[in-house]
Amino acid sequence: MMARIGWRSLSVLALMVPGAVQAQDCTLADTLYERSRRSPEQRLALLTEAHEICPTHVKVINNLAVVLENRGELAKAEALYQEAVRLQPSLIAAYAGLGDVQAATGRYRNAAASYRLFLDLLKAERQTGNSSPLLKHEEAYRKRLITAQAKVDNTQVIPASEIVDALAGPAIVSQGKRGLQRRVRLPTIDTHIHFATNTDQIEEASREQLLQIAQALNASSLETFTIRIDGHTDAQGSDSYNQGLSKRRAERVRQVLIELGISETRLEALGRGESTPIASNDDAHGRALNRRVTFVNLGQR
Repeated sequence: MMARIGWRSLSVLALMVPGAVQAQDCTLADTLYERSRRSPEQRLALLTEAHEICPTHVKVINNLAVVLENRGELAKAEALYQEAVRLQPSLIAAYAGLGDVQAATGRYRNAAASYRLFLDLLKAERQTGNSSPLLKHEEAYRKRLITAQAKVDNTQVIPASEIVDALAGPAIVSQGKRGLQRRVRLPTIDTHIHFATNTDQIEEASREQLLQIAQALNASSLETFTIRIDGHTDAQGSDSYNQGLSKRRAERVRQVLIELGISETRLEALGRGESTPIASNDDAHGRALNRRVTFVNLGQR
């Protein structure tokens, strides 16, 4: 299991903010939650009782997940982290915990996605001018993201079920200044579709991945949504060349998916060039990670 960095205090600090979902009177759960913060030896019992009394208390859910994770009960912890972000998609701390559990159980692609959400939300928090106590952990989780990505085999086919899970998740919305809401991140998934060097010609080895993507986009939970295909390159070559190449590759993927039965009205293509790397461009492995195709759920149109 990956080493935690004072995560008990991290989770508590992260949740001392307004906006937790409370669908019923959770006054007693609030009291138990506060007692749990002062009583480490009774924390599990207090949080368990609070969760039973108020199942939608997000602070209780997240901190109970932390306790269970530290006890090695990873499946239970993951279920609670998932419930926390379902109830409050902008809950920053829960994504870090979720990524740690996924990494500890060897699901590095899922862990990388969770770490990226954590870092994106932290970035948005900084841009609003808020001083989140989580910001001091940003660099540590950036390293965890790199580690998780390094363990992902770029040639491995992502099954349709994982694609559906990623794209059917909630959009992440955070509070901006003066209470205005601002969209931070739409449901996305990165794939490594391989092209012949400096062309938009898709290699035969990526055929199975495209079939899995088409199957996912036809799933009942996604069939009414518009999907954007973002092409990305590494930083070798000029900005303008990479921008054009990434656009052509995104368009090529769109065309193949249309040929596989996806309605053209549901698919958009966008070239992002080298503008949004997810790893360092200083070595071959990082550049390979940056050469990717991202699918983004734009919602129902």
